[in-house]
Amino acid sequence: MTIDKRFDAERIEDEWQAQERALEQERRGVPGNEGTSRERRYRVLARVLAEPSVAQLPVDFAATVAREARTLDAAQEAREQRFEKRLIVTLWSVLALAVVVVAALYGEQLAALLRPGQASSPSAAPWLFVLLGAIGMSYLWQRVQIRRAR
Repeated sequence: MTIDKRFDAERIEDEWQAQERALEQERRGVPGNEGTSRERRYRVLARVLAEPSVAQLPVDFAATVAREARTLDAAQEAREQRFEKRLIVTLWSVLALAVVVVAALYGEQLAALLRPGQASSPSAAPWLFVLLGAIGMSYLWQRVQIRRAR
């Protein structure tokens, strides 16, 4: 696809000329209904830009906004960390409670499974692999999170 640079240059030149005519008409005080619609829009824009602004921003406006943003970010980060700590404590508590319940319900079967030389229940063996897999996945996920944090 080729672009005719002459057309683009002509369009830019035409736009610039319309702006200049609007500025000149505004300087001369030409009534608002004269000129093309584009020139009238540029005259309104020139009139607005020529007026002093009502409220000036403070000199340190950007620094103040940046400081507030950092403060808000720090507060949000602190809230997120508190939430994560509470969530971790809650999840560990639930896990500990689950271990106690499982030990109470299936303690003898688990002890038999872990005793060397004893015949273990064939239905309990897959659950040992599930437990080991869950521990392994938890460890791997923790390692991934630590690497992402770096």
